Amino acid sequence: MTMMGALRLIAIGIAIVGVIDPRWTTTERPPVPVGIESDDSSKASEIRRELEKRLAGAITFESWNEPAAAVLVGERRVAAALARNVPVSTVTRTDAQSPNVRIVEAVDPPPVRMGWAATVEADIEASGLAGKMSVIVLEARGAELARISHSWTSDREHFKSSLRYTPPHEGASIVTVRAVPIDGEATDADNAVDLRLAVTGRRLKILVHEPRPSWNATFVRRALEEDPTFDVSTFVQASKGLAVRAGTPPAILTADALSGFDTVIIGAPEELRASEVDALRHFARRRGGAVVFVPDRRPAGRYLELMPSSRFDEVLVNEAVALDAPAGGRLRASEMAVYRTDTAGRATGIVLASVEQNRVARPVVVEWLNGEGRVLFSGALDAWRYRGETDEGFSRFWRARIAEAAQAAPARLAVSFTPGAPAVGDEVSIRARLRQTEFDLAAASTRLPTVRARVIDSAGHVNNVRLWPTSEAGTFAGHVRFGEAGKFDLQVGSDSGVVVDDTLDVAAVARHPAASGEGTADTLRLVADATGGVVVGSDLDPLARHLRGLSTGEVERILHPWRSPWIVIAFVALLSTEWAMRRRRGYP
Repeated sequence: MTMMGALRLIAIGIAIVGVIDPRWTTTERPPVPVGIESDDSSKASEIRRELEKRLAGAITFESWNEPAAAVLVGERRVAAALARNVPVSTVTRTDAQSPNVRIVEAVDPPPVRMGWAATVEADIEASGLAGKMSVIVLEARGAELARISHSWTSDREHFKSSLRYTPPHEGASIVTVRAVPIDGEATDADNAVDLRLAVTGRRLKILVHEPRPSWNATFVRRALEEDPTFDVSTFVQASKGLAVRAGTPPAILTADALSGFDTVIIGAPEELRASEVDALRHFARRRGGAVVFVPDRRPAGRYLELMPSSRFDEVLVNEAVALDAPAGGRLRASEMAVYRTDTAGRATGIVLASVEQNRVARPVVVEWLNGEGRVLFSGALDAWRYRGETDEGFSRFWRARIAEAAQAAPARLAVSFTPGAPAVGDEVSIRARLRQTEFDLAAASTRLPTVRARVIDSAGHVNNVRLWPTSEAGTFAGHVRFGEAGKFDLQVGSDSGVVVDDTLDVAAVARHPAASGEGTADTLRLVADATGGVVVGSDLDPLARHLRGLSTGEVERILHPWRSPWIVIAFVALLSTEWAMRRRRGYP
């Protein structure tokens, strides 16, 4: 056989085998998908590079949606790592530095009303600074808003700072808690934390309902009407067939009629009908509102069903006495209905004002939780008589207590996100909670409306965020990451028609609290032991061995070698060589 014949024969054989397309099955082990949770993106990137270098091809960081293992750097992201339900290995690379001041815990303050003071708290840790003083300031865009000082008395000490500031306008802004660096401090990289401060201008909707005219309710109402924080509606049954109305009050108390209010104040509650008591019960338990009873007579009637007990003692004194109100404000009364305590002398609710009898503080104004909401009872039956004797203490007491109660009443849909001051690359957790009035209880099982979220950037691009139901009925949670800095519009809505619109301000860099050294090792070891991970420090070899030992199973792979482009190249090369040899020898 000539060379040309051999080349042609081989090419024909390749073509025949290509038509047959032989194949065989092999098994192989895919790389282990691993995710990293950390508030420090630079540290996470460093650990990722080191692991990829040690375990080239054995792990992948590109399948974080369904990981087989998680690596937790520090302790700030413990909850997020545990939520993955996979083995969590922990890496601690926090070297103790001294002398040093650092902020180890600070959370966004709750939304504050326009004109109210916000309280920003932070847990500050110092090491090696005994005998020195730190100054903690609250700043916004470099402008100082508030400051406090603290003298350190030991080499290792924690201090809970509390800074108060009254925002001048409505909306959300980023504020910074900063511990001013001390001369000789080892590092100032952990001295500041960025937080989100939200200010709302929504007026609190209050209903004052009096089945008959009541002096107590009248003067509580007047105290509220003088404050623009409150939007007060009033209904007073002056006499049979004659009612006085102000605002938009319902004439009859029903569950639907009360749903638009945050707090309902009842004067002369002993006159309430059974159906109205049921409506107030629904308002507190499912709406989450506050019901405030301000009687001017000894307690009696169906409204006592909303309290844990209907036992009261009547206390009469010749001269009005001042009630002790720890939360602020001041009441005076001479005629009181004192709530009876249990056998151990304890009140079954939260005591807001008390009177001392035989060196024992007895509750006069008491608050109880009731389902989603609360019920407040005032036993200061004639406090209205002494409203002008204590520097407006009567008005200040009731404004503060009713504002607190109304502020706690949940919205139809409440949305929050953490961290409040995110940076590029941070995972932001979105949490949406429906009020119980949004539930459908008509069917045999509770049905909830669908809740959706989306994030819109400044260019109008929409990113839909999937919200998943949590173990708490009516609560949904989701996560989103941002690849660029800027302002983003967060819109969360439900099928029931309620929509919440908020703004996320994503910075290029944001400062988060440093992990506290106390308890860190025990916490991380507990996480690793409970999930099947390992605890490592600067040496990542144990972590590399652990990840290499994780099995994701074997997968079958079908091979078609004759579909390789190299086979086609070989076929063409053989025919080209045979053709060239024929031309050289003069064959046609």
